[in-house]
Amino acid sequence: MSYSCLIFGKNILSSMSILQMKRDDVEVNLIPFPDKYNELDRLSNYDIVIFDYAAFFIKTTHYKEKEKTFIKQMLEASEKGTTFCILHNAEPKFTKEVENMAYLGYHLCKILKLEAKRSGYPIFDGEIRNQVFQSFLKKWGTSHYFFNETNEDFPIIPLYQAKDHHIVGFSASLRKSVVLYLPFQVNKANINDLSSAFECLIDSIISFRSTSFAEIPEWATSPFFQDEEKLVFDIKKLEEEQYQLNNELQQFEEAKTILIISIKPPALPVV
Repeated sequence: MSYSCLIFGKNILSSMSILQMKRDDVEVNLIPFPDKYNELDRLSNYDIVIFDYAAFFIKTTHYKEKEKTFIKQMLEASEKGTTFCILHNAEPKFTKEVENMAYLGYHLCKILKLEAKRSGYPIFDGEIRNQVFQSFLKKWGTSHYFFNETNEDFPIIPLYQAKDHHIVGFSASLRKSVVLYLPFQVNKANINDLSSAFECLIDSIISFRSTSFAEIPEWATSPFFQDEEKLVFDIKKLEEEQYQLNNELQQFEEAKTILIISIKPPALPVV
């Protein structure tokens, strides 16, 4: 099976923009935003989308309008099963008033009902809860960020947990898709190491997709007993009602997210 993968953002690509990643099983598209932005396809046309927590904040410039478009396309792609991977590390918290507010990863946390917090020290080590990410996390899994659930109706699955039990990496459902948050620190000046990191990450995500979305044969899912068939029918009806209600609720979540992005943050302190 062939996959289409997008790696997006200058913050994580850096010198990677001069290297072409060629694989037989994956078509890898490198967009070191804001460079090559005109080559970005709709997100729904990718199977895997990898980007960094602050993809639309480059140095002191916040590309708000492009960020809104990206989030909207993410929600569209989530209906088609695209897997998203957000890489986080040590994005600076400028002042208390604007902490996190300029970051794409922060806005997605709001959609997922999560709270993002920034530790004063880097988290180097922890328990790897899903072995498909073991090689990647052991070599490149470091970050200042950790996450807390704020709503039990939107549970997350820990993938990497610090010794103090803070969740540093996790997966969460978004409509028909999965969103991955993973810690990431690499020597971006070393093209070989950067390339190895993304090769390893892509392999890990493909393995994760294969185990998460493995198809169950029809004979194993079809109702066999008469009472079972009635229960399956009732559950399906309830799921359809829940899906409709979630869609209606999502409209309000999207509106709040766009409103938050539109709020002009305080001016950064002059140093």
